[in-house]
Amino acid sequence: MNTKLNQNQKQTISPLQGQYAGFISRFLAFLIDIIVIVVTVAAVGAMMNFILAFFGLVDVINQLEESVTIQGSILRLITAVWGVTFISFLYFVFSWTITSGKTIGKGLMGLRIVPLRGDRMTLLQSVWRYFAFWLAVLALGIGILWILVSDQRQGWHDKLARTCVIYDWPAREDEGVVQALQQHWHNLKHTRRRIRARRKKQTEAQE
Repeated sequence: MNTKLNQNQKQTISPLQGQYAGFISRFLAFLIDIIVIVVTVAAVGAMMNFILAFFGLVDVINQLEESVTIQGSILRLITAVWGVTFISFLYFVFSWTITSGKTIGKGLMGLRIVPLRGDRMTLLQSVWRYFAFWLAVLALGIGILWILVSDQRQGWHDKLARTCVIYDWPAREDEGVVQALQQHWHNLKHTRRRIRARRKKQTEAQE
C-alpha cells in the first residue's frame, strides 16, 4: 500500500524548471542581490578611504567640503546615494547581459530572466528593464505586486521589457515533506472517523 502510494506521489511531482517563478522566490533573490550590493559599496568605500589616506588627500577632501555651500554630512550622503545607484546599475545590467539573465541572487535561487522572444538578454533590454523596475517601485510598489496577479508572473518592468522570470534548474517539491504531510492528513482523517464512530455508538446506546 505504501509502495503504491509512493509511486503515485512520484508521478504527480513535476519539475519546476521552465515554469514562471513566484513572488517569494524573486523577492528572496532580490534581497540577496541587495546584500551583495551593500557589501560591494562598503568594500569600495573602504578602498577609496585607504587610497585617500595613503596619498594624504583626506585633508584636501575636508577643505573641499568646507568650501562648498552644502554641509559635509549632506554632501557625503548624496555621494553615497549616487555611489549605490551607480554600482547597482552596473551590477544588475551587466549581470543580466553577461550571464544571460542571472544575478548572484537569482543564481542561488535557481532563477533566470528570459526575453519573451526566447533569445538572450541584450544590453539595451537590460538597461530598459532596470529603469522600468524603479518605475514599478515608485508607483507605490504596485508594479512589483503585479507579479501576484499576472498569469506569467510579470511585474510592470517585465511587461515593459518583454521579459519573464523562470526557474532555471530542475527543482522539485521535497518528497519527504509531501509524504509527511499526506501521512499526517491520512492519520487525521482516520482519527476523525474513529471519533465519529465512537460518538455514534454512544448515541445509539443512549437511545
